[in-house]
Amino acid sequence: VDLSGNTLLTDKSVVPLLQKMMKNPACSTLSCLRLRQCIRLGHPSVELLVSLIASPHGLSSLKVLDMSGIYLAVKSQLELCKALGEHANLENLMLADTGLGSNPAIKKCLENLFGCNTLTALDLSWNSFGDEVFVALGTNVAHPHVQLRSLSLSSCSSSNDATSDLAPANIMLECLAKARCLTYLDISMNRLDLGAALILEDALSGHPCLQELDVSRNPFGAPGAHFLTRLFANSHLEKLHCLEAFDMGDAFRQHFFQLCNPEGEYTLNMASPYYRAVLRLLLKICRKLNLSVKQAFSDLTCEGCVLTEQLGDYGIYEVPTSGRMTFVFSTTKASGPDVYQESVEGIAESLVLRGEMCKIRLRLDKAVLLIPVFDALQDKLPLIDALAKNFIVDYSHVEMFCKLGKSMMIPKIIQRLLHACSGGNLCRHMCLRLASTKGQYKQILRRAMLCLTFTPSNPSMHYTLHLDEPCDFHMAESLRILDRWEANAAVRSGYFDISQRGNQSQVRNERYEGRKPLYRSIVDWELPLIGTLEFDYVGGPRTVPGTVQMTDPVFEKFFQHLLQSGCRAWQQFEALRAVAPYAYLTSSQLRRLLGVIYDAEVRMHAFHVFYYRLTDIWNVKVCRARFSNAEYAQLLNKLGPVKFFPYIQPEQTQLDLDFSIHDEKLAVNLLVMLMQKEGALLLEPRYIREDGTEDKLVTGVPRAWGRFSDLPRAGTFSAKYFVAPEKRNMKTRMDFLAGFGRWKVPALKQEDVSWWSTLSDFSLDIIRFLEAMREKYNDNLEEAFRDIDGGGGNGLITLKEFDEYCDRLEDSRFRGNNRRDRFRAIFRYLDATLEGSISIEEWMQLDTVKRELDRQTGELYDFFIWRYGEMAV
Repeated sequence: VDLSGNTLLTDKSVVPLLQKMMKNPACSTLSCLRLRQCIRLGHPSVELLVSLIASPHGLSSLKVLDMSGIYLAVKSQLELCKALGEHANLENLMLADTGLGSNPAIKKCLENLFGCNTLTALDLSWNSFGDEVFVALGTNVAHPHVQLRSLSLSSCSSSNDATSDLAPANIMLECLAKARCLTYLDISMNRLDLGAALILEDALSGHPCLQELDVSRNPFGAPGAHFLTRLFANSHLEKLHCLEAFDMGDAFRQHFFQLCNPEGEYTLNMASPYYRAVLRLLLKICRKLNLSVKQAFSDLTCEGCVLTEQLGDYGIYEVPTSGRMTFVFSTTKASGPDVYQESVEGIAESLVLRGEMCKIRLRLDKAVLLIPVFDALQDKLPLIDALAKNFIVDYSHVEMFCKLGKSMMIPKIIQRLLHACSGGNLCRHMCLRLASTKGQYKQILRRAMLCLTFTPSNPSMHYTLHLDEPCDFHMAESLRILDRWEANAAVRSGYFDISQRGNQSQVRNERYEGRKPLYRSIVDWELPLIGTLEFDYVGGPRTVPGTVQMTDPVFEKFFQHLLQSGCRAWQQFEALRAVAPYAYLTSSQLRRLLGVIYDAEVRMHAFHVFYYRLTDIWNVKVCRARFSNAEYAQLLNKLGPVKFFPYIQPEQTQLDLDFSIHDEKLAVNLLVMLMQKEGALLLEPRYIREDGTEDKLVTGVPRAWGRFSDLPRAGTFSAKYFVAPEKRNMKTRMDFLAGFGRWKVPALKQEDVSWWSTLSDFSLDIIRFLEAMREKYNDNLEEAFRDIDGGGGNGLITLKEFDEYCDRLEDSRFRGNNRRDRFRAIFRYLDATLEGSISIEEWMQLDTVKRELDRQTGELYDFFIWRYGEMAV
């Protein structure tokens, strides 16, 4: 009998009909009674219906009862529910919008309803339930004897705190994991938030029967798409209704739990279903990656609870329901390759395997089932973003979504899914060809270039990542993993911590939205979905002895192509960055490349990229001379004063360091240890205490500063390193380069190094004096030394000998009354040991200046030839 929609029916007509049903054949054969929206029916009809159901001679064969839309008086509700619960054949019950939520005894009503062992479908939608009702629903649904296959609870939440982590609706959702017979679930329009979406993913991902889920019009926001698409892929769901679920709510929420990248610090209130779900998901990740709790959970603190890996019924992790937990979760601390030992291909392969383990490979059948979901969404980008950040897709998936989307959406779809496409560069280039126009192709390529050309074996560079772009977000995830792998390798190898923050990280100078983030390490930071993240990454494998640099003919051809390209500085940099992982250069070759780039900032970025591609790191001062003092200070900040420390050629190096920064403090320690080993001098030392007062260091730099533990906690220190060539301790310098710089270099002798100087380290008078010596002695500085020392000299130039020679020297560059003072300043600079005399080794420091002058002159000559041709000479 179906009377649905007859809104004019009243008790006057329905009561006689129900009385007829008390007799045969209706009482024994009626299996379906539908009274939906018969809104004028009152207490007489309901009371008679209760009698019919409760009576052993009543509707004993009834299987379907629909009373939706009929208001049930409070006094009738308990009797009706009791009768329905005791019915022997009832299977499908619909009590939507019947006012059940107004009954003070609603918990008892529900207990009676769920007492019906034959009930398989229940619709309680549009009843305003309070907090305790959802708790009762969860308890009853999870009961072992309940065999519900369909449950509808649309628009039932009346709680003022529906979006709280402790919302009772979340408790009910958590219990759905034990409702193993459910095939259909409708929880639409219940004001469920992002936390509820995560609970749903945890509870229903491994559900054996659920085939259809309706979560429409819940304010999950765009991040909710991440949880629901993962749930859809990891379950037996065939239909997912999420109309307007991603358009409402906290669409721009910056922080939420990310299953594909769960690293970070956690504080969990175990009384909350949300945090219990988070803990279960973390334990599932451990199981998937074959990690123990001890390996993945560090700095664990439990208050009133205990963390275990115990599995309960249906393979669900038993987690505490009270107390508080604080820990750092990391899946990379106990895994990952040795960045310093692994091959280039090995690092890249490990990163790909890591992505495959943490992300979901989208099956073709699930991709097809997503088509109606994609079509139904008004804003389709949240779904695409969820696929981009949580899934590995194929070219066929990208092609399918491009065909389903509008023409103007194609660039956005390709750009977001490009990095997630498996199959390597071939499949990615096939995806690029899906662009409708040449303009779209260029737009996609420009935005995805960094991701397409990124090589894990050479990640060092400055990054500016827009986290709302999935390609950039993927880059941030990859760099965090590489950072942790290198930190692990450094700890295993016993290397010193040379990071900026003292956390073994390779990330420096982080800025999020222009501000310094408040975290100890980027690995422990929960990446937000939006905003701009900027930092310098200084890490990756160093070149090893025996590495073959680019041959001179090949380099010359490459150099000429770059020189004649006519590209802008940033375009040149992008080209250099793309080929950097495949090229090894000498310091001299790198200097030539830097000379092509006219923009100072871009030139520093290029040096940053190629720094770990140098095959002769001991000659890096050749490149250092290409930068001004201000640019060198910026490079020290970008690369780090320990990683860019002049280990082999520290002479005349000026360092300005801050004791409150870990690696700068370590650089002071290195400088002092090297000074003590070589008997060197720290000229013009300046120590500013934490309170701003200056310590004159009258007795020199404290010897205790040679121990890192004895260095001041704060304040600044600046000095210039000065040592005589004959006092250089090559063994100490190489040991520091290997232990602190993490470079592996062959055994070096002084003659193996191209000793160099930076013109900015020398006064103009020294350069003028050198020019005078070159002109007079035809570039033979040794002859000049012998001439000043005099015939039968002792191999040392004294101040008297130098004064006498300078008095005889006629040169227009040294005119004036202060002529002798200027010459004596030159003598004091060359007297590195302050012994009152200049040795031949100290004198030959002028040769390093001569090399730099000749190099700069040659570069200027080459520029004129390139710019103006042979006529310029």
